[in-house]
Amino acid sequence: MTRLIVELPEQIKEYVDEQVRTGTFPGSNEYICELIRADQERRAAAELEMQLLQGLESGEAVEWTSDSASSIRQAVRARGRKAGVD
Repeated sequence: MTRLIVELPEQIKEYVDEQVRTGTFPGSNEYICELIRADQERRAAAELEMQLLQGLESGEAVEWTSDSASSIRQAVRARGRKAGVD
């Protein structure tokens, strides 16, 4: 692991210490890591939501069939061959 030194205002440090004292987290490192993971998940969910909304607003929906998937695979393979990728 890599070490990161963070300076916190006293009030926030006391809050982190309280989370550890009450047994919610085994240590301040775990608490901070959990906050970062939660932020990553929140941002990923927001990005997904934005992409879904863009998809909904991108035009009329078309039916997805096995032929659609096959067609896309063939197009990707053709582009790969054209670019010299097998």
